[in-house]
Amino acid sequence: VYSANANGDNINLLINHIGGYKGTRPLDWFEDTLPSYLSVEKATGNWSITFTSLNKTTILLEKSMSAGETYNGIFDDVRILSGDATSMTASCSDSNFIVYAIGSSNIDLLINEIGPFTGSYLLKDYFIFDIQCGGDWVLEIKE
Repeated sequence: VYSANANGDNINLLINHIGGYKGTRPLDWFEDTLPSYLSVEKATGNWSITFTSLNKTTILLEKSMSAGETYNGIFDDVRILSGDATSMTASCSDSNFIVYAIGSSNIDLLINEIGPFTGSYLLKDYFIFDIQCGGDWVLEIKE
């Protein structure tokens, strides 16, 4: 699944997965303008896409992370850091593991590893995390 502009040109690869998939991906954090279309290529079987705003209170509560807690997931997700935290330990069971950390004025590629991976990172002023993993992942948020 690609996001595409008004001319139909692909902007960003959002999802590239073989087999069953359920995940959350952002549409517009990496571009100056919102995409006009989604381009779905080579999809078979039944599938659906749901659009949700991170501004909704239910989403904020569901996706919220706090210091001193551990969070588990599978495939892709977007998580929001509530409160102060100094570091995190992240791991992915297999496949490619990518984590973008979004702060008030920056977007940083925090993790880009292939295969099973575990690492620790300082959090700076990050408050949103775009997690991409081909399997199970764990984030441990530290005070």
